[in-house]
Amino acid sequence: MVLYHFQYPSLKPVRSIKVQPEEIDLLYFSLPKLHKHQNLLPKSSSLFSAATPLVPISGSYPIKSNENIQVFSVNSSTYSNVHWRNSVSPKPTTYPIKCKSKRVTCSSITFSQNDTKSQQTINQYSPATLEVLAQILKHGPLPDIVTYTTFIKLLGDSGHVSEAFELFALMKETHEPDVISFTVLIQLLCDSKMVEEALDLLHEMSKYNCRPDAFCYNTLIDKLGEAGLQEQVQKLWSKMQSDGIDPDVVTYSTLVKSHCVTKKMEEAISILRSMEKGRIKPNTYVYNTIIKAYLDHGQIREALGVMGRMMTQGCNLDLCSFNLFIKYYSDLGEGTVAYLFLKRMTGEGVEADATIYCICINGLIKQGKVAEVIELIERIKQSCVTISICTWNKLIMWLGEMGRMDEAYKLFLGLENPNEITMNSIIYMLYKHGRGDKGWEVFNMMKEKNIEASVVTYNILIHWLGRDHRISEAFKLVNQMESEQQLSPDVITYNCLLSGLCNTGQVDEACRLVLEMSKKGYQPDLISYNTLVNGMISVGRMDDASRLFEQMRGTLSAHSVPLDRLVLDMLREETSGYH
Repeated sequence: MVLYHFQYPSLKPVRSIKVQPEEIDLLYFSLPKLHKHQNLLPKSSSLFSAATPLVPISGSYPIKSNENIQVFSVNSSTYSNVHWRNSVSPKPTTYPIKCKSKRVTCSSITFSQNDTKSQQTINQYSPATLEVLAQILKHGPLPDIVTYTTFIKLLGDSGHVSEAFELFALMKETHEPDVISFTVLIQLLCDSKMVEEALDLLHEMSKYNCRPDAFCYNTLIDKLGEAGLQEQVQKLWSKMQSDGIDPDVVTYSTLVKSHCVTKKMEEAISILRSMEKGRIKPNTYVYNTIIKAYLDHGQIREALGVMGRMMTQGCNLDLCSFNLFIKYYSDLGEGTVAYLFLKRMTGEGVEADATIYCICINGLIKQGKVAEVIELIERIKQSCVTISICTWNKLIMWLGEMGRMDEAYKLFLGLENPNEITMNSIIYMLYKHGRGDKGWEVFNMMKEKNIEASVVTYNILIHWLGRDHRISEAFKLVNQMESEQQLSPDVITYNCLLSGLCNTGQVDEACRLVLEMSKKGYQPDLISYNTLVNGMISVGRMDDASRLFEQMRGTLSAHSVPLDRLVLDMLREETSGYH
């Protein structure tokens, strides 16, 4: 963990400290101090072992290392509720107690330069606060406000905002917080949506002669605006002006954002105009905020008007600006307009990222623009942008469905890392377009690319083998799937076989397959029934088809029909009819 000095805006790391609770050293304490504050200790503390006296029997301050001293024993509850990132709570350990300063007292774990200040007992603080406190003590005889602020931010960034607030309260016992420490905690509270607590902290700053700066106000205005608390925003804005704090571009940005959240677009435009005429000019973020608000409300003309003002003021559109319009038109189904914005963006030297490419592809697919999609694919290949395999899979399927199988297969061959979904998609589309031989080539290619075929892969092949009346090959493939790949067929597998048998008039074999299916624990579904009924009709067994249909009619689900019994009866009747 790298710690930063909060008094310097550059925030350059000054040192690195590894926060490891198992290495924490607690403090030796002097006998007079212990006697003086012993009454502040809880009667039965769960944090410290009572096996040994809390006060050393002998010794004077400072206690020397060769003296016979007693130690505090930290038990398991000390760290039971602490969950640090990438760390494991230490086992209960006994730590020696050191002290380098007379200003430290044992009983309250409080740093007091003035003994008249109230001492707080240790059980008032959470385990996480105590752990960080012990780390602070370890790295110096008396922590300064920078150290405290650093660990307050550490607690907040680790998700322990309440503990950060505790440590801030503890710091106030010996140090007057400054603007930076207040601002750090205010920002943590705002990020945790504890806006009311952050406002209370802002009002408390005056007690310590701290004057909030623009950053502090901006943080609060931003979070209040996000919550839609426009009245609070205006009060804070008025207070900022009365305090003589000069607003910056961030301040105006947060004000514009708050008006956009509450759909007060006239007020947002009013601030924009005043900025354009004033000393502080609006930046790209301000324009994008207003553009997004208009687009969210479907006011495309107003959004385009703001874009025009933006260019008139000499503020160039950035990636976010173009993304807003590309997404709007793509979602609207006007992919060609979105593609025009993409071309304009790259023409102005703004590089597109994977997200924008995918959004534009979706828009063109919605509009069915095959030529533009193929052109965009070439643009992506020529760029240095890597898009996900999911997008490529979607394009392969879509091109196949649009009858552009050559382009789909070419796109597939150009992929460096296809996955199983890619292979399944291209196999299915090749078979659909009458290129089964190519489909088998792709299937064999899976072994070369170390891509394991799944039941889905085999089901696709079995389905098309059945459609081609190659039933014996389909059954061989099922056996291969079970023996070589240790894959069990599912209901879809059996339905594909049923369809193939019925299409070739082998209805009796289809009935036997249903029995085998039931014996293996696979319940026939509605497709199984429909396939068998159609198969019986195709061979002229209308009575059997009618009986099966009557069994199905009126039931809530196909699973409630005892198909295996019905099929068995049909097979028996068929056999008895031969005699």
